[in-house]
Amino acid sequence: MIEYKEVLILVDSGNSHSFVNSNTTLQLRAQRTPIKPLTVRIADGGTLSCNFELKQCEWWV
Repeated sequence: MIEYKEVLILVDSGNSHSFVNSNTTLQLRAQRTPIKPLTVRIADGGTLSCNFELKQCEWWV
């Protein structure tokens, strides 16, 4: 759950950060704070750009 709403997540305890799809943050109406773009390498070798952070986001299973 994020913001008391049920969402699908993929948990990888070996990662240094947790990521939420931008469309999901918009649907949740989560407060996004712009950050300096962070390039993230994903499992298939590609990259994604992270442009926002959710400072007060808590998630649980």
